Amino acid sequence: MKSTLFLTTLFVSYSTFATANVNVSHDIVQGEWMCQIPYNNGKAMDYFTQDLRPDGQMVATGTLVIQKILTYEYMQAGKWSLKDNVLTIHSEQNNAVRVHSKETEQLLNQNAQLRQAEAEIFRNVQEGSDLSSDLSLQITELTNKTMTFLQTDKNTDSRIIGECRKR
Repeated sequence: MKSTLFLTTLFVSYSTFATANVNVSHDIVQGEWMCQIPYNNGKAMDYFTQDLRPDGQMVATGTLVIQKILTYEYMQAGKWSLKDNVLTIHSEQNNAVRVHSKETEQLLNQNAQLRQAEAEIFRNVQEGSDLSSDLSLQITELTNKTMTFLQTDKNTDSRIIGECRKR
């Protein structure tokens, strides 16, 4: 997520949406969620597991795939809170590593321009956005097993839908 996490992330700045007419319970939100978020019209996909613990702690691990070529794995740790149907994530740690395919590694070794672009992307993924800023997700649907949320891409002013299933 902040990736998401997250981290997450590279294409998006986040903001809060107006509160939806969904009854969001702290007890239902807490737990381990498997989620996915498409960024940049699906050119990047963030697949992650987020553990929202009862004590307000959060741990997320995920894979960010960009243009179906570049692949990164990450881990984030921090805190979460819930107010007015807005799930707020505050990451305090963000670690990322490259996990590109052999074919991608060959392309990077052969193309200096691509290598330079990838290095910039990796720096952004490592930074995981500004750790001092929170990620706010407007929960639009919530059951005991599924959660759907909205975030906004400030670059395009479009709404991005994220979907999660409880483990």
